[in-house]
Amino acid sequence: MAMPFPLSELILNLGRSRPATVRIDSIAKTDTGVMLHGSLRQHSEEASRSARRYVEDLRRDRAIGPLFESITLTSFTREGTTENHQFEINFKLKPTKGMRR
Repeated sequence: MAMPFPLSELILNLGRSRPATVRIDSIAKTDTGVMLHGSLRQHSEEASRSARRYVEDLRRDRAIGPLFESITLTSFTREGTTENHQFEINFKLKPTKGMRR
């Protein structure tokens, strides 16, 4: 699926909206949109809340949210016994006109 906007614009907006505790490790185009992999270094409960809050903030962001049908936290894992946490956010593009679901 072609991106209906420049990916570089999305990357700039993700950088602008990123909380200080969130590290963006990679951003990749997928067949249905964009996949973001990131990490947090916080106590488990706090990290989980931060990741969920970040997704909610992305959905409400006027430059990001309207571009996507859904923005979903699809993975959240802790690295062993450390306070390092990895997460994955899926940005599903809205269907284009004339496209079947």
